[in-house]
Amino acid sequence: MHSPAADLGPKRLRAGAGTLDPSLAAKTVGAAPALDSQVATETSSFSSLATKYIEEGRLDQAERVLRQTLEIGEMVFGRTDDRLENSLEELAAFYCKHAKYPPAEPLLERLVSIRARTLSVFDATMLTTIDQLADVYSRDDKLARAEALYKTLLKRQWQHGNEQLNLAAITTLKKLADVYYRQNDYSAAESVYLRALSMEEIAFGAYANELRGTLKLLATIYNAQAKYPLAAFALTRRLSILEGADGEDALSVADCLTTLADIYTRMDRKSDGEPFYHRALSIYQQSKGDHTTIINALTLKVRLLYPPSRVKSTTAKAQSTTVQDLVVHWSELLHQ
Repeated sequence: MHSPAADLGPKRLRAGAGTLDPSLAAKTVGAAPALDSQVATETSSFSSLATKYIEEGRLDQAERVLRQTLEIGEMVFGRTDDRLENSLEELAAFYCKHAKYPPAEPLLERLVSIRARTLSVFDATMLTTIDQLADVYSRDDKLARAEALYKTLLKRQWQHGNEQLNLAAITTLKKLADVYYRQNDYSAAESVYLRALSMEEIAFGAYANELRGTLKLLATIYNAQAKYPLAAFALTRRLSILEGADGEDALSVADCLTTLADIYTRMDRKSDGEPFYHRALSIYQQSKGDHTTIINALTLKVRLLYPPSRVKSTTAKAQSTTVQDLVVHWSELLHQ
């Protein structure tokens, strides 16, 4: 016996972008509840077809199928029905994966609204969806919205588990700090990064590989505020981690050495920075990769350290900060 749901198969998709067959719309509007499971079956087949198109690199066709799957569900169930959850999620994921954030935004907003009615505020799926929407806001430069959502997410993550060992909260903290950084609120960004670093130290250890990214970001914040001694201290810690994890001749080490040398140069401590430039040069020169541009740039930096018309600074010692002073200051910041 022929079922109206059978007409919902892929053959009913029109070639036009994002449109539905009018006869299909007529069949689906006002459909009886008995049709629900059949619609679910057919939309599942649409999802499989979209996956096939994506695997074949036919992204336009995949997007059209996913959009029409959602439109069919909207016609059958209405725009706010819980049964649209999978279609919204799949289409939003497609857009996010291909960096199409503006069309993903309203889909994720609807998905958050639906899941807020059906899931606990601490449910992992709920928290993931909030995080995805916040990420889309951030990528679309809607930083105030992203900030608000990240704060909401942090509150739920900390209420649900141990604040000091909640790895998800560490990631959210760093995303929030990035939002502050992009808003040029360097003081707020510094405070949040320090909190994330403190949690990572407790969870993994003071010189664990997991800290390398946070230390680099923190150094960037210090550099933006011209807090060069603190930037150098953060990079020195990062250098020790990289040497232990990647090896002393790794390209990651060379990159850190270069940044550290740049910081010392900004402090007019050129004699301290020069050895780092030379060591970075040596690593790049020994590497099998083609780093000619980097090598030329580093060579030029070394030459410009002491131009013929200038004499080496004699005030470097007066401007330097002892390691002990930095350690004390760093400790104070972490425990504020």
